[in-house]
Amino acid sequence: SLIVTNAHRIHHGMEPIYNQEYGDFFFLPGQNPMDTADLVEDLVSRRLPAHYGFDPMMDIQVLCPMKKGPCGVEALNERLQRSLNPNREEGPELLDRKKIFRKGDKVMQIHNDYDLEWISQEGLGQGVYNGDSGIIKEINEEEGRMIVSFDGREVTYEGEKLQELDHSYAITIHKSQGSEFSCVILPLVPGIPILLTRNLLY
Repeated sequence: SLIVTNAHRIHHGMEPIYNQEYGDFFFLPGQNPMDTADLVEDLVSRRLPAHYGFDPMMDIQVLCPMKKGPCGVEALNERLQRSLNPNREEGPELLDRKKIFRKGDKVMQIHNDYDLEWISQEGLGQGVYNGDSGIIKEINEEEGRMIVSFDGREVTYEGEKLQELDHSYAITIHKSQGSEFSCVILPLVPGIPILLTRNLLY
């Protein structure tokens, strides 16, 4: 895999090898951050699923160096939600911190919560942790409650607990550490120099 080869090359300050016909590491140039954001949306929603059969929800993860800007986590999450899980007529939604959550959304736990209870086929348990990613399975608008499935562990969120969730169509590289994905898209555009380091790309 060129991913392994390029990890070593990047670590040693060498240019990655990319865009080989049957490779698994590609570089696609963008004219500017907005153009790059358009490209990311097209890759996630159309090109990669069509060409490789990837599920845009389960297989593809967008990793960003930054939270702000057209190619930051916040803007790309809004864009990818509109593209992959748009508002459906009369579909239930919850609004929290100016973010709209819908059934089918890809979300992430953003704080360790050792007391949060979950239920699975194996029984009951406790604890959902920073970086755990799941899918919203159910929303009750009237009661302000939703159920999220984390690989079969179903957790109920309501009230202040909703603040422990964020969309995860796009996440920061920092949040991704320790995780594995079938396909990664990494938009690199001009920004704060301290965030654009060789180590971050590695």
